Amino acid sequence: MFLLLVDFILYSVLCGFLSYYVFLSYTICILSITSYLYSDGRWKEAETLHVQVTNFQKTALGEEYPDTLTSINNLAVIFERQGKYEAAELLNKETLRLRKKVHGKEHPDTLISMNNLAGLFDSQGKYEAAEPLYKETL
Repeated sequence: MFLLLVDFILYSVLCGFLSYYVFLSYTICILSITSYLYSDGRWKEAETLHVQVTNFQKTALGEEYPDTLTSINNLAVIFERQGKYEAAELLNKETLRLRKKVHGKEHPDTLISMNNLAGLFDSQGKYEAAEPLYKETL
């Protein structure tokens, strides 16, 4: 049901039926549902919905839009919690690359992405990869 709603919302925005601000409001609501599913341990459902919303945000807002970058980052967290470390690493690296491009190396969001990637490496025992990232965030 949620996926049909997301499809409808994106279609409506792209066709000009909904304003950008209405799209953002719906997106926030859907991401709140995703957050609930995640906190309820329903990670697969959260992942499915979050992937769709993130892809729609990339289409409607662009991949460099701050809300899109936050969604990509949060999707990486969902993947990590499910043990999908390769997928989480790819998304963490993508978010870090884009945030450096958009905000620069010193921006708090960039540093959060860097710390998230370091934490992912750390949780897998990849300490040599994690250490320089941790140091750079200080």
